[in-house]
Amino acid sequence: MKRLRANTLKDHWDFLLHIGVTGGIAAGAFFALGFPPILTGLAIAGTLGIKFGLGPMISRAMHKAISEERSETDLNGNPRKHPLARKIEGWVEEFTRRLDLDQTPQSLFANKTHPVYGDKGLTGIFRNMLREEYNKKANAFAFKHEEHGSVVVNGPIARELDERELRGVVAHEVGHIAAGHHVKRDFLSYLSTPAILLTGLNAVVTTFSSWKNFGLFYAANVIGGIAGGLVKIGMGLDEEIPQEKEFLKNTKSVVRNLAIAGLSVAFGAPDMLLAQGLNYFTTKALSLSGKHYSRRKEFQADRIAAELTGDPGALSDGLHRIMDHYKRDNLDYKPQKMREDNMITKVFERIADIGKTHPNVYRRSEKLLGMNGAPFDIA
Repeated sequence: MKRLRANTLKDHWDFLLHIGVTGGIAAGAFFALGFPPILTGLAIAGTLGIKFGLGPMISRAMHKAISEERSETDLNGNPRKHPLARKIEGWVEEFTRRLDLDQTPQSLFANKTHPVYGDKGLTGIFRNMLREEYNKKANAFAFKHEEHGSVVVNGPIARELDERELRGVVAHEVGHIAAGHHVKRDFLSYLSTPAILLTGLNAVVTTFSSWKNFGLFYAANVIGGIAGGLVKIGMGLDEEIPQEKEFLKNTKSVVRNLAIAGLSVAFGAPDMLLAQGLNYFTTKALSLSGKHYSRRKEFQADRIAAELTGDPGALSDGLHRIMDHYKRDNLDYKPQKMREDNMITKVFERIADIGKTHPNVYRRSEKLLGMNGAPFDIA
């Protein structure tokens, strides 16, 4: 059987491009801060030291939680394994052979919902997250700690998709592991985190450096809160609905930042304007760059899944079912219909994707269904 290649030359260049963009934004932020080189170096080293320390600890706990969830036994000491869990395990083993991976990722069908008692540590917290928070909506994810990879599929997604579609989703998650997306994500994070934390620290110090600056910051937050309240009442939004809660949060943030800028100019606080502005633009630019790369990774994993299964339509159908599943919580829910396939629609889809980690389902589906004999372009 032909061995598949997870990373193409285009994927490697794409990663190098994002390293350059992320590094350039971070370097620009350090230059704008104007800290002495030694102080900047110590701050970066300290930030990365904390990240290097906490990251592996959290990863180990998550890996252990997945392993313990897999290893539960029945009263006779035999491993408890759902029939679907055995199928998922078989798919993962098949895809591992096709991709010639060094180790087979462990798979978990996370369909348990009762809480775990007795383990109050980080592993126990993650096990309860897998059983409770993670089991509320259809989802699947890939996770890797050092050489150990895991593919997790939860109960709702298994109930929502048929076997063909679920196999496509599992192939997509194995694709993330095969392409080394966890390593690349962490590397970009190591470049961006020091810049975000240092500009944030500079903004906090500047805010509390005088009563005037603190007063302007407080006033801006009050203005943002009032604006959010007015929007909530005027549009009849409900903060219990995740999408509406996120919209209100973004509205408050935008109004607050505009208020900080306006008040800083009006009351003569240029240091406040520069500090808050630098923090905002650094954080936003790095966030958008990271999300752009995340969307590229999703397209790449889609391509790998389609090649592994030989059935691009399976993952496409599964993505549409998952989208429909999430939309059912909306009060004005209507079954999804085919979009209007025109240039204007596609442009607006790209614009709407800018702040998201996952591309629009219609875009992903279009590329998947166009794979029959054609190269998979992730542009």
